[in-house]
Amino acid sequence: DIARLEVNRPAEPVAAMEFLLGQYDTFSDEEIIRFLDLAADLDCYDWVLANLERIRTKISFQPVLAYEMLHQADERLDNTTMAKFAEELIEHEPFSVNYWIMLFKAQARGGMEEESRSTFDYARALGADDSDALLMLAEVAYNFAPYLYSETYDILEGLKNENPDEFMYVDCQAAMLARSDAGRRAVALLRAFVDSHTSHDRALRQLLSCNIPDAATYIERFYRDTDGVGFDDDSYMEITSSLSMSGAWHSLAALVAFKAAQGPVDAVDICSWVE
Repeated sequence: DIARLEVNRPAEPVAAMEFLLGQYDTFSDEEIIRFLDLAADLDCYDWVLANLERIRTKISFQPVLAYEMLHQADERLDNTTMAKFAEELIEHEPFSVNYWIMLFKAQARGGMEEESRSTFDYARALGADDSDALLMLAEVAYNFAPYLYSETYDILEGLKNENPDEFMYVDCQAAMLARSDAGRRAVALLRAFVDSHTSHDRALRQLLSCNIPDAATYIERFYRDTDGVGFDDDSYMEITSSLSMSGAWHSLAALVAFKAAQGPVDAVDICSWVE
């Protein structure tokens, strides 16, 4: 029945969901996942919330429902419901850092600053040895909790020190500094990484996006240290387009001038350069 409704959308979705719920006394874990996915596809999220207690009586392992609803609430920016299910999952698995991070996300995005600070601290301590979890925590703080930027920067600094060749931590720190109106510090941070990783193309891209006046020096060194390979054609077109759209003229002029010195460039490059 679930598969049939997945393939053929019913004219009255709520009536179809009511039929499924009333037709069966129990749902296996796989069936309740499919049931909730179907409800989401049929825009019956509110109906599910209104009938949660009825649905609960049909399943034996409640965390399955909580997990599915947690992510559906996240997608719908329903922070109150998201926090409720995160707390339910934490009761079942109190040391799962991912659930604490999801609770933090719901609280921070929902404007619950005091609660989110406490949850952030707990998640940070719980994930102290888990670099992926700490990066996820930092990402949530970057997007929704500017009042925790200082603490988040410290987390990224620790990760960077443990992984000095991993650019993502520097990239996150630079983005955080730029958002905090500390653009000069962000550029300095990127410069330091590029100076010690001269053939790292992604790091150079980020530095060029800052429209640095000495872009030519970095571009020439990058091509030299990659044995002339530099950016492939697709990357080059993507970068020039991005620099043009963002108005990073110093960097764009330096890159197109360097390429022009190596051989012919096409009309698109010339137009960007002239502009």
